[in-house]
Amino acid sequence: MKQIPKVKICGITSAKDALNACRLGADYLGLIIDFPESPRSLSPVAARKIVFAVREKFKGKVKCVGVFVNKNINDVKDIVQTCGLDICQLHGEETGEYVSELKQTCEVWKTVIIKTEADKNTVKIYRNVADKILLDAGSGSGQNIELSMLKNEECIDVLGGGLDADNIESILGKVSPGIVDANSRLETSPGRKDRRLVEKFIKKAKQPSV
Repeated sequence: MKQIPKVKICGITSAKDALNACRLGADYLGLIIDFPESPRSLSPVAARKIVFAVREKFKGKVKCVGVFVNKNINDVKDIVQTCGLDICQLHGEETGEYVSELKQTCEVWKTVIIKTEADKNTVKIYRNVADKILLDAGSGSGQNIELSMLKNEECIDVLGGGLDADNIESILGKVSPGIVDANSRLETSPGRKDRRLVEKFIKKAKQPSV
């Protein structure tokens, strides 16, 4: 029997969506912070309000992940402290040294975009420095990774890229990530989560497999 993955709902922009996801069984919430290129970007002040609403209701049972892209490391450290983030997810071109330094502040996940076989070499750069590697198909692309490229991956910490309630069962039949990360395909519009889609996704992701 394959492991039942934990679930991260990313691109959260409101306390309402955050608390709904928590009630439905999410284990992690992703907050994209200070990245204007994303329609789901939050200011540190807005992110802090969501984090503290989650902490008040769920007492640390759900972890809040701040998503950052090529941001000055000192600014990231300040935001982590201000917002009370549990984890930083780095989605840019941050170096191994950057990751190592940030780990002194909090747990760090590093995203690696997998589009070709050659991209898998990048995983090796971060494997021994990041707490977890998140494999994705692109920044908010809504596309799936070609799973045949992952068949020799012994350990998939976090899997993202176009996951939804319609494809998660098939994907989990082929790979066994520790965490699955869904975002754009669970929305009515960018940053607005559809409660029914979130519920359906979490249920299907967490159902025991034979």
